[in-house]
Amino acid sequence: MNELARLTFWSLLGLVIAIIPFVVVVTSRLFTASSKQESKDDSGLPKTTVILSLRGADPFLSDCLLALLNQNYPAYSVHIIIDSREDEAWDIVDKTLYNFGATIPVKVSALEVKRPTCSLKCSALVQAIADLDNDCEVVAFVDADTLTHSTWLRELVSP
Repeated sequence: MNELARLTFWSLLGLVIAIIPFVVVVTSRLFTASSKQESKDDSGLPKTTVILSLRGADPFLSDCLLALLNQNYPAYSVHIIIDSREDEAWDIVDKTLYNFGATIPVKVSALEVKRPTCSLKCSALVQAIADLDNDCEVVAFVDADTLTHSTWLRELVSP
């Protein structure tokens, strides 16, 4: 049994040592590919609008907004539709935008028409899409509990 354990140990150690160069090559290629993607020319990226439909005070709402305002993307805006002026999400959005001092265009509006043929969220999406700028080429939808990373929008639009 002792010989079998030694043989197994040395065999596994040999396999680990043999795999290390492959791991190093794959890892370096992944880092190179991601850095090339980030340094891509920004002039070819289309103007994008991120739509966020809100109802209620989601515990992650402030974090969601901060993540959206910190995107590594050159030409985008955020359109937030809140169910009503009395909704608790309105205060969170106001405080977050005031404290952050957004440098990108952010439009906040109340849901104007609550359509009987669809949900409140769908009504908000219809309203936001109707208000899109003419030069907007890409639309991304986000929920209040989504925490996007800084390159999320760039990665979403790039393909």
